[in-house]
Amino acid sequence: MSAEQQTIVCEDLGSCYQLRVTAAVAAAFFDLRIFRGTSLPPAAEHAPILVPKAARIEPYTAYLMRGPLATLGAFSFAHTVLPWNLVVGRYCSIAEGLGMFGEQHPTDRATTSVWSYSPRNPVVALILADLGITDFQTYPYPQKPPAVIGNDVWIGANVMLARGVTIGDGAIVGAGSVVTRSVEPFSVVGGNPARLIRRRFSDALCERYLRVQWWDYALAAINRLAFLEPERFIDQIEDLSASGRLPPYRPPVFDASALLDMLDRLRSGAWTPPERPTLDDLLMQAS
Repeated sequence: MSAEQQTIVCEDLGSCYQLRVTAAVAAAFFDLRIFRGTSLPPAAEHAPILVPKAARIEPYTAYLMRGPLATLGAFSFAHTVLPWNLVVGRYCSIAEGLGMFGEQHPTDRATTSVWSYSPRNPVVALILADLGITDFQTYPYPQKPPAVIGNDVWIGANVMLARGVTIGDGAIVGAGSVVTRSVEPFSVVGGNPARLIRRRFSDALCERYLRVQWWDYALAAINRLAFLEPERFIDQIEDLSASGRLPPYRPPVFDASALLDMLDRLRSGAWTPPERPTLDDLLMQAS
């Protein structure tokens, strides 16, 4: 591997870092069990990626279409480029084409144009400088926070999320939906705008799932439980938890600074990841 391939190139953009994914960085992501792309072993990427400073990333996350490293919980798979400021919990399945509404424009003013409320827009600032305007009056317009996706959520293809909505734990959002309001836990919604179709389980069973929060546990701890029988599954989780045989999964959670530091330590050899089965070993076990 050349010196250039081993170099970590990172630029501070304010709310994000921009990271060049060289061969060494791609390998380090793999060692941290942050999976990017669909090829294993991983390869260098042609375009730099954004690492939001507010992001929190757990091991065993899969950004299969690469893109920004938005907040993603363990055992979640994103088959889409995630909006950089999205927050996603554990055990989620997100299909291709997920989008989130951009900034909101005022509708109760003389104009909806960015000129009335966004002096920090770099293009606006440049145009004002060209025109010699130094005292242009603007009026801030509050923006809603990014959307939040809970745990064990399935998002179908080509879904749009409004800013400020929360997709509750265990919910399912049908393909092509436009979600303009928060979705209750364990609800199945669809349409434009998305509306309730049904609940996945009875109210009583939903309450038990929300109380137990099975996604708080590692995949190995819930292996061989009754996934095909929702009520028996939650019975087993409750019994294991009550007997102290189900410790919560508390992996290292990487924010942007910690992630960049760990990548640099991996690249330089200052930290060695734990020994795990190789990809060839796993393929042989599956055959």
